[in-house]
Amino acid sequence: QRLREAQGQLDSQPEDQRERLLQGVQEMREQLDVAQRAYEDLEFQQLERESRQEEEDRDSPGPQVPDPKVQELQASIAQHRHRIRVLEEQLKSLGEQMVAESRGLSQKKEEALQALSQERSRLLELNCLQGTPGGDFSEPNPALTKLLFTQKTDRQLLVLQDAAAHSTATPTSSCLFSVHSSLQAPPTPPHPPGRRILDLRQHLEGWGHNPENCPHVQVSGGCCRGPLVKMG
Repeated sequence: QRLREAQGQLDSQPEDQRERLLQGVQEMREQLDVAQRAYEDLEFQQLERESRQEEEDRDSPGPQVPDPKVQELQASIAQHRHRIRVLEEQLKSLGEQMVAESRGLSQKKEEALQALSQERSRLLELNCLQGTPGGDFSEPNPALTKLLFTQKTDRQLLVLQDAAAHSTATPTSSCLFSVHSSLQAPPTPPHPPGRRILDLRQHLEGWGHNPENCPHVQVSGGCCRGPLVKMG
């Protein structure tokens, strides 16, 4: 019965896990079949010997000396019984291992699905920040601006600020100050929506940025590339 339960659990396993576990179950089943047949043969021989011994006891009354062959056969039967119990325990352990691996794979699958759902939600959020068809792209969007200029970590910001403190004013430090000032500036009141095309350079300049002073930032009509620094 345990063997049938273990084989039934194989159907829910992945292909690579199923082949490995199926091989282990097959080996245990073969060992169990061999031990079972040997046990049945020894039991049958034991019954025959006991039957003959009873007949001999009736024919020759008196104290009987145990037959060494009978004792040897009884010891062999006990050994095979122990072997069968060991195989049954191994088969039970294998079934529990299969169940544990199945639960682990199910949990990993659930975590992967959750991560995929979070990435999809983040992508939809980015699309909403950039606007919908027919929306107004000419006016600055505070959330989008912060998203564009807060990609680097605070540790990188501290490194850049420390380097700027030991050097003279450069276009890079002017750019950092411009980004920091723009992120603290209050948002411009929204205008009525209209069908316009996003001009990213105009969008950044509307927030007080000067791309010309930031040689490490490349800005085109709809694309901004280069290392961005988180300010504030």
